[in-house]
Amino acid sequence: MIPLRLTLRNFMCYREPPEPLGFEGLHVACLCGPNGHGKSAILDAITWALWGECRARSDDDLVHMGETDMEVDLEFEARGDRHRVVRKRSKSRPGRRSGATLLDLQAASNGAWRSTGGNTVAETQRKILELVGLDYTTFINSAYLAQGRADEFTRQRPAERKDVLADILGLAYYDTLAKRASERARQRDADARGREAALARMESEMARRPAHEAEAEQARASLAAAEAAAQQAQKQATVLHTQVGSLQSKAGHVEDTRRRRQQARDEQARAEKDAAERTRRIGVYDALLTRQDAIRQGYREMTDVRASVDAAQAERQRHDALDKERIRLEGQVEAARQKLLAEQQQAERDIARLQPRAEAVPQLEAHVAQVQQQLVALQPAEREVVARREESQTTLEQAAGLQQENEQLKREMQELRDKIDRLQGKAECPVCGTHLGDDRCSHIVEDYGAQGQERKARFRANEQEIARLRQRADALKRENAQAEAKLARERSALDGRLAALQRDIAEGKRSVEELAQARQRLESAAGRIQAGDFAAEERRRLTEALQARDALGYDPARHEAARRRLAELTPFDEEHRRLEEALQRVEEERDALRRAREAVARWRAEEEATGQALAALEREMVGLPQLEQRLREAEAAYADADGRRRDALSRQSAAQERLRLLDETAARRDRETRELETLRVESGAYAELAEAFGKKGVQALLIETAIPEIEAEANALLGRMTDGRMGLTLETQREKKNTKGETIETLDIRISDELGTRGYETFSGGEAFRINVALRVALSRLLARRAGAPLPTLFLDEGFGTQDAAGREKVVDVINAIADDFRLILVITHIDELKEMFPARIEVQKTPDGSRWWLS
Repeated sequence: MIPLRLTLRNFMCYREPPEPLGFEGLHVACLCGPNGHGKSAILDAITWALWGECRARSDDDLVHMGETDMEVDLEFEARGDRHRVVRKRSKSRPGRRSGATLLDLQAASNGAWRSTGGNTVAETQRKILELVGLDYTTFINSAYLAQGRADEFTRQRPAERKDVLADILGLAYYDTLAKRASERARQRDADARGREAALARMESEMARRPAHEAEAEQARASLAAAEAAAQQAQKQATVLHTQVGSLQSKAGHVEDTRRRRQQARDEQARAEKDAAERTRRIGVYDALLTRQDAIRQGYREMTDVRASVDAAQAERQRHDALDKERIRLEGQVEAARQKLLAEQQQAERDIARLQPRAEAVPQLEAHVAQVQQQLVALQPAEREVVARREESQTTLEQAAGLQQENEQLKREMQELRDKIDRLQGKAECPVCGTHLGDDRCSHIVEDYGAQGQERKARFRANEQEIARLRQRADALKRENAQAEAKLARERSALDGRLAALQRDIAEGKRSVEELAQARQRLESAAGRIQAGDFAAEERRRLTEALQARDALGYDPARHEAARRRLAELTPFDEEHRRLEEALQRVEEERDALRRAREAVARWRAEEEATGQALAALEREMVGLPQLEQRLREAEAAYADADGRRRDALSRQSAAQERLRLLDETAARRDRETRELETLRVESGAYAELAEAFGKKGVQALLIETAIPEIEAEANALLGRMTDGRMGLTLETQREKKNTKGETIETLDIRISDELGTRGYETFSGGEAFRINVALRVALSRLLARRAGAPLPTLFLDEGFGTQDAAGREKVVDVINAIADDFRLILVITHIDELKEMFPARIEVQKTPDGSRWWLS
């Protein structure tokens, strides 16, 4: 894996650098910059993009402070092709308990990117591991000396070191082969045990063959006896079945005869009922025919009265409609009049409301002038307040000036006191150091004392004046506070009064205009009411409706008399209908009566004939129950015999099937025996392969082969860094404690120097770092030289701080010496003199907008 191009967004200390970081064209380069500016974060971004792992405890910690998501875009070369991995992370937020990660793997194809990732993050990660060929643990144990983890390989336990070395050498493939061989050996053993158990079951089944043969013979004898008994029972049941069938067919005739007899009785009853009903109808029809003339006369009178009632009803409906129209139009006329009355009353109310306001305007304007005069009268008091405030400020400034003067006087009095103290017991001038006589010295002391007294008097006078000035300022402040409060209250009251008067004046002026409009509305409404100038169309239509109603001539009394007469004549309507029905159907009813009487006689004869036939059939059916009982007994005997036959047949078939299965079992036993031998042979072969592919087989041989190469590489590097003073040995086995001759698999690191040979764990500081670098670079060179090596890259992150200048130069010499074995070597450091030793540098610096990089 060779990194080619890195693009970051909101990753750790990087927000969004102006351009991607390109590694193409770099061979041996230095990644430099102050501590904490983002050097190691670049390698963290590479490992997080490829494996989703780095130094951080959680992915959310990698998101730039204040941001909610991040993205790392890495283009790299692997197995000769260009690939790209894009990994994104969104932090957890309210409503989502954990963050979300997106991962995509792409391959370059004809100048464009084609997605080759899986359907899930886990599936895509597996494809990246297959492409890179190393997991994160193996990477940081070999090709990446991370900051603070240069001893990642050496500080592992010896057994774990051997596992890491196995991963670096690609021995995981042999683990896979060993696992597959072991699985196949276990499968062959399991199959063999299954076949052994099956063979045991087969032998047990074969031992029961004589019993199955005896059972088959016994079943054949039972079958012959059961078949003979079943045939005899079947013959007897057949004879009885024929006899019973004959009688049962006659039983069907009995039921049919009973049904026909009951039917004749029912039809006779219906015919008698029909004859009675038709006799009643004929009597009703005859009674109507005797009153035929009276009914017809009453019906004609009813028809005439009904016509007159219908005509009167039509007149009433027209009369009611016109009356409703009259009421509606009268209501509209009255509504129009009421509306004008309402307008007149509203105008009167508006005049009564507006006239006082309009008349009050001159008086309100006079009040405004008075209030304005009162406000002017407050100005002298306000000027007095301003004068007192200025006087108070001046007084405080005077007090402050006197206070500063007193501070100066105190300093001068202290200086005079110091001079006097220095003159006590000495005869030297405290200013120039000139020798003075006693008289001269006393004169100076007295002069200094007089100056001090004069300043002291001024100081006390100033103190008194300061107290007086401050008292005066406090009195002015209290007086001014009272005056300001009083003025504020008076001005607030006058301002409020003035604003209210001005609002009233404005409202009064508006009222003058509204008053004129209200008087116009009043005159208009009163004039229209008096002249009747409203609802003209409704008045015209009302007159027309009254004239039309009077022209109808509708008489309610005549209408009511006709309705009462119609009610008296209404029964003739039904009697006339029934009379017409009687005239039409009386002859039909007489014919139907004749036919009903004939049906009664016919059905009576039918009932007598079926009764005689039924008595004859019932006498013949007396012996049927006894025959049915004998038939049931015969059928039961046949069923029993047939059951014994079928049971014997089933036992015979089962015995024959078991014998057939035993024949098949014998053939299968021979096949299973041959396959068991094959499984035993294959199990042994796979067990041997599993042991050969295991850690003590081919893998141990390959590690033993690689150990001298690693030792040689590491010792060459370590010798260059220590001037040949140190060397190392890798031991893959050692004897167990408290045992004799037994060994355990290990990978101990033994270091030899001028003091002797001892374990790596006893070294620290610069020496341990040199050992770590030598081993890790040796591992990386071994990885890079192997055919098809997936990672010809070496990253060294810090660690040079433990070396002195000479040690750092030796480490750089070693890096340059191994440069040809790697496609890319990237060294990270913050030491200025070390970065100058590299031909290419990637500079990193933190800015307010996030860390930045550039090539130099």
